Amino acid sequence: LLFVTGRFFFSGKSSFQSIYLVPANAVLIIESESVFNAWDKIIYSDAWNKASKIEYLAKLDVKIKTVDSLLSNKKLLLKLISKRKVLVSMHEYYPGKYDYLYILNIGRAARLRNPEKILSSTLGDDFRITKRDFNQKVIYELLDIDSGEMYIFYFLKDKVILSTNYKIVEASINEADKMTLG
Repeated sequence: LLFVTGRFFFSGKSSFQSIYLVPANAVLIIESESVFNAWDKIIYSDAWNKASKIEYLAKLDVKIKTVDSLLSNKKLLLKLISKRKVLVSMHEYYPGKYDYLYILNIGRAARLRNPEKILSSTLGDDFRITKRDFNQKVIYELLDIDSGEMYIFYFLKDKVILSTNYKIVEASINEADKMTLG
């Protein structure tokens, strides 16, 4: 019963592509069914090592390596996106400050009516979920009580849009009608 239920909610194809949700100010975009393996292959490749010798890319390389170490500490994200098709994009949200947008294909599970109740019961007391309105849409905020980290997310079609930065999630929601990069 669990297998059938899981297969129903987490399967399904959509013609709505993740790239349609990426704000136009993306610095870097990676889409993969195994994003962390792809990420490692890129930033630890010979091609990247050679390219990072260029002055501008050398500055970016330092930031990428810093972000790489931060990503490896995000246990919740690793659990959520380890085996799913995911698009990760990097955005400048303030001059010289960057953060990531994760767009995860979760199939029919994105259509659940009260995801905050399901997440609360699944995650337990270690996380607190709140919701707020943005342009007549409901954005969810998930606070990891232990780390103090806030995850902001929004469900759209068969995708979940997720970031630790609310500005990037809001820009992604606004991008859904424009589809600039798509």
